[in-house]
Amino acid sequence: MGAPAVTTFCHICGLDLKEPPWGATGRDPSFNICPCCGVEFGSQDHHVSGVLRERERWIESGGAWWHAKRKPPGWSFEEQRKQIPAEIPAGIDRDTDVGPG
Repeated sequence: MGAPAVTTFCHICGLDLKEPPWGATGRDPSFNICPCCGVEFGSQDHHVSGVLRERERWIESGGAWWHAKRKPPGWSFEEQRKQIPAEIPAGIDRDTDVGPG
């Protein structure tokens, strides 16, 4: 099986960040913070279990924005959820066999 595809979408909430949150190789976290879910890439998402925990927290919040002023007009929780990548970046530690990636 090949390496997961590198994407610009947040693997927690599906927001298009316009740059890969785990770098061009999917192995180097940016340490930027997603304005939607508030995850710092390389911190709360360092392990698959953290990704799953943060994703569940964000979904249970109904898609609450961490930086509410950056929420686009007409934003849709359901549409953004569809953009959550199925694969988790290669650089995230596989501490669990539950979940994507």
